[in-house]
Amino acid sequence: FIYELRRQYPQYHWAYLPCDGILRKSFNPFRHFFSHFFQQDSKQLPTHNRANFTRLYQELLAKTRTLPPHHARVHRELTRLQPFMAGFLGLQEADSLYAQLEPQLRYQNTIYALRATLRALSLQRALVLELEDFHWIDADSRRAAQTICQDSTNFPLLLPITSRYAADG
Repeated sequence: FIYELRRQYPQYHWAYLPCDGILRKSFNPFRHFFSHFFQQDSKQLPTHNRANFTRLYQELLAKTRTLPPHHARVHRELTRLQPFMAGFLGLQEADSLYAQLEPQLRYQNTIYALRATLRALSLQRALVLELEDFHWIDADSRRAAQTICQDSTNFPLLLPITSRYAADG
């Protein structure tokens, strides 16, 4: 099914979000996608990864600057939530808002940053969030997926989910 969708709609932006049954790390499907999107490489120096993130995030901000009024909120959210996306990728700075907030607020704003970034991408090109092996999803990723889908009727997002049956059928 997913193969056919990809073949029939190559003009869409595809975000591959694989759940991992072995790693079971918090937000793992989203870390996988955003690490690739923002060209993060564990073999590179943090300064290199920060430069890639900053350049690509600024490009995304520039593309959202001229959105129609009913989507202008996306640009404001991206601007406000930049420290949380950086923190999510392990690029936080000691004096950033991300570092200053208590854990629960940091967590909530991180989910909002994921949502704002995906919404911005969807406004450039229709976005397919391919969530694979949902039966292995971690609780934080499940909550993020739910938040991303809330109030998203004005955004061209599609969320196909692949999963196996649970052990009980």
